[in-house]
Amino acid sequence: MAAYDAVTSLLHTLDHLSQTHTSHSLLYKKEQTEVLSDKYTFLKTFLDDFTNIFHEDIKMKHLERMIQEAANGVEDTIDSHVYDSSVLVQSKRVQRKADTIFHQNLEYAIEEIGLIQKEVMKKIKVNKFNSKISHSRDTSSQIPMDQKDVIIGLDEDLLKIKDRLIVQSSRLEVVPIIGMGGIGKTTLARRVYDDSLIAYHFYVRAWTNVSQEFDTREIFLGILRSIGVVKDEVERNSTNEQLAERVYRSLKGMKYLIVLDDMWSIEAWKHVRRSFPDDHNGSRILLTTRLVDVASCACSGNSLHEMRFLSVEESWILLRDKVFGNGSYPPELEKIGRYIVRQCQGLPLAVVAIGGLLSKMSKETSSWEKVAEKSISELVHLRYLACPSFGGLVQSICKLRNLQNLVIHDVSLFASLITTQSLAWEVLNMPQLRHIHTKNFSLFIPRPTSLIAERENHLLTITGLIPSSCNDEVFLRIPNLKKLGILIDVASYPIRNCLDNLVHLTQLEKLKVVVREPFLLIFTPIIEGWMDIPHCDNFPPNLKKLTLCRTNLQWEDMNILRKLPNLEVLKLKDYAFRGLTWKLSDVDEDGFLKLKFLLLESLHLMQWEATSYHFPSLEHFVLTNCRYLEKIPFDFAEIQTLQLIELHECMRSVLVSAEQIQEEQQSFGNDDLIIRANYILE
Repeated sequence: MAAYDAVTSLLHTLDHLSQTHTSHSLLYKKEQTEVLSDKYTFLKTFLDDFTNIFHEDIKMKHLERMIQEAANGVEDTIDSHVYDSSVLVQSKRVQRKADTIFHQNLEYAIEEIGLIQKEVMKKIKVNKFNSKISHSRDTSSQIPMDQKDVIIGLDEDLLKIKDRLIVQSSRLEVVPIIGMGGIGKTTLARRVYDDSLIAYHFYVRAWTNVSQEFDTREIFLGILRSIGVVKDEVERNSTNEQLAERVYRSLKGMKYLIVLDDMWSIEAWKHVRRSFPDDHNGSRILLTTRLVDVASCACSGNSLHEMRFLSVEESWILLRDKVFGNGSYPPELEKIGRYIVRQCQGLPLAVVAIGGLLSKMSKETSSWEKVAEKSISELVHLRYLACPSFGGLVQSICKLRNLQNLVIHDVSLFASLITTQSLAWEVLNMPQLRHIHTKNFSLFIPRPTSLIAERENHLLTITGLIPSSCNDEVFLRIPNLKKLGILIDVASYPIRNCLDNLVHLTQLEKLKVVVREPFLLIFTPIIEGWMDIPHCDNFPPNLKKLTLCRTNLQWEDMNILRKLPNLEVLKLKDYAFRGLTWKLSDVDEDGFLKLKFLLLESLHLMQWEATSYHFPSLEHFVLTNCRYLEKIPFDFAEIQTLQLIELHECMRSVLVSAEQIQEEQQSFGNDDLIIRANYILE
């Protein structure tokens, strides 16, 4: 589980920090470290107890992703500060300022995880979980943001949506709401859904979250739960087809409103659309999405409702209400307040986040001026930056002097196409910038124009880098990189040797390579691999985590990867390797000596031949959607470190082999091995 791994990694970082750093600044944050450790230990126990629920419940999956992103963000913040403190030579004044920003960022992190922990406690209470953590102390004093915070400027949108739901055709229609993240799509949909007129007009209403990693089963279950016709035995025993039929029968003849929130793909829509009957009674489907092509496909030519950005006036009203409620406010704060909201670029969530901070500060002009002097990114602990155009971002980003984490989404709204954006060295060399994450597009870094670097580079993370930028000139300029993501677009000419220059990244610990195919075929293994695996000496010596997705390598290449001396985590996803048989060579050769975690997901693999010599340190093995694999090698029973085997959507013979391994280990006196299984195929 990615969230469990992220939390475990963060707890290790926090523990290492408390044991190895004794400077004044780090002693000062000892209380912060203890609070973070306490909260994330609670969440780790929660994740450990409810892995099965995450696999079955799309809302729980969303909660898991929130935990994962929060944990990764805190670890990035700590890594950056530790690196700066130990490597950079700074004056005492600069160091004090850096410490202040660091402590402030930790406070934001504590506040954020407090909100998440509150949601976890709600989930525990609602589902009446019988768990050891249900009695844990809730250390959070925060309450989640009320959606009523973000309703400024939605009155006109509300009227338009209600009109389309009630007044128009008697045929079944889909009404899509589109717009970028944070602009208020879900808030608008929720306000429509809860409207008294809408509730009176539709006999049946149901709300379900879809999300980027959609689960058809959970979409159907979400609808059935929402209309109150699902029972425990139905959830456990019904196939996807049976659930789809049950949804259809439950809605047949009814005038219904279904909200599909956060739809990311045409595929997800195609999976569910046949379960919505058209009885010519005015039923409607309200769909929210960031993607124009998804909305266009779903609504069959009807007009789309596109969310607009808030005006400066609307942003100011939203900020004012967040800070002062319905009461009066000092008029002298209006000018500086309007200046602050302009920097939020019309995004309601950004305004609300700033308002939350200002509400806790002194209501004096001098205090707000101090806020205005600092970058908005510093105030909201930037993780995600939504901007109407990437070009505008490039022009302004260099002004954010304290920027450490840059997360950029493509705003083209076309998921089927990969766009590539160039990022100038002026941005890459920003003195405080440590982490660059891209989502839904690839990143091009031009070759340096001079042989000598203008300034030292301190980047620790880059994701979405295209193969043509994986050259020695670029890598030699970012020598401190610890995390790298490479995105290969097969629509362009693939550069097969894009991994050869990794040897220059001597500090690299995490590497992820993803191949993006616009029209991925089902039988991908017949296609030749998109890259070559270099000699093991060309890999960074400190590489600990490696993820490969849709790379279509040959299983023989595994004999190179197993020689990586410090590899601890290996994740193979979506036809990362092709071929029906994975056979590791003779036992007298070295195996994955330090590998602790192995994930095999969606591989066209039938037979796997390996021994305990190949995985002497393995602790956690996950097998997901490998529907053709017959069994796990029985020699895994001799791996004394093995603690957990997770199986999802696998053949029953695989579960039987895992149970045989467990029985064999128990005969040796090892009762620690746990097996978790979901959706075993008969």
